[in-house]
Amino acid sequence: MTTMLSKPMTPRVQARVRDLQRVMNSLIEQYRRLLEVLQAKLQAMRQSHTEAMQQWVEQENNLTRQIQQTEGLWRQLLGATGRDLGISEVQVSRLSLSGLAPYIDSQRLATLRGLGVQLSQVAREVSKVNTVIKMVGQEILHHYRWIFQQLTSNLDDSGVYSPIRGTRTALRPQMVDATG
Repeated sequence: MTTMLSKPMTPRVQARVRDLQRVMNSLIEQYRRLLEVLQAKLQAMRQSHTEAMQQWVEQENNLTRQIQQTEGLWRQLLGATGRDLGISEVQVSRLSLSGLAPYIDSQRLATLRGLGVQLSQVAREVSKVNTVIKMVGQEILHHYRWIFQQLTSNLDDSGVYSPIRGTRTALRPQMVDATG
């Protein structure tokens, strides 16, 4: 399949397309690492291993920041490529890989689309694991609330003895619920 180019690819545009490919490969790798970290975090959650969970959350946050920076670079490169091709600023602001299709030769376009498919697949996997993590986290929170309720339910009726004041009603512990 040959793409009819609306404008010949200059060496600068060819270099930008190679840069877009490199950035997409980087994003795919970052998302794969994020997926591994999320799977490890989920395992730590299932085992109630709080130290491991903290370590995995820290790695997750670092990877998320890296991904955001790389996605920002992708948008900048996409915009610069569009401007190099003479695409209007209004169109550049909404430019996607599909919008570059008329300007890129079929081989490079096929490579970029293939990378796009890989990126979409791994991003979907990350999303699925995040959904499971959220559900497990909610169940853990529910479990700990239940435990706290069980531990404190009899305190209203129990008394506390003091040699000075005798027996008096215990104060119910207060728990700050920061989870919403």
